[in-house]
Amino acid sequence: MLVVDKSTRPASDRGFGFAWGPEGGLQERFTLTDEDQPFTTEPLAPGAYTVSESGADGWQLEFLACTGSSGDPVLEDATATVDVRAGDTVLCRFINVRADAPGLPPDPDPDPEPGPGPGGGALPVTGLDACIAALAAALLVAGVVMLRARPRLGRRGTTGRAG
Repeated sequence: MLVVDKSTRPASDRGFGFAWGPEGGLQERFTLTDEDQPFTTEPLAPGAYTVSESGADGWQLEFLACTGSSGDPVLEDATATVDVRAGDTVLCRFINVRADAPGLPPDPDPDPEPGPGPGGGALPVTGLDACIAALAAALLVAGVVMLRARPRLGRRGTTGRAG
């Protein structure tokens, strides 16, 4: 199965033309907007398939990626060629940015250079590492609190209290 998703920056109801089909074969055309649900094919016979976006005035393709292919997708300009095996679901995502859109914030750098972070040389911890670090710190604090709150044992397992 082939799934094609369309996003725009900024959001727009502008339709973008697409074509998909077996590599070198007859191409079926469809249109997607940013607000549309992704285009989804029926289950496909194994083989190589292409999906292409036709250009739109005032917009430029900013991002194209395909995941779920049994091999590495071939991405060239606004065309993706993917290998599909029986049962595969391949998702191709196209993101366009309006060329004349003032004041759009830049996308974060996907491959930032390592360097000093806010901690004076240490990079900030995020994601799963942050969760693990927070859990470890919470367990450490809980362990210290439990040790400090534990009554001291006297001889023969007594607490030393008169009773």
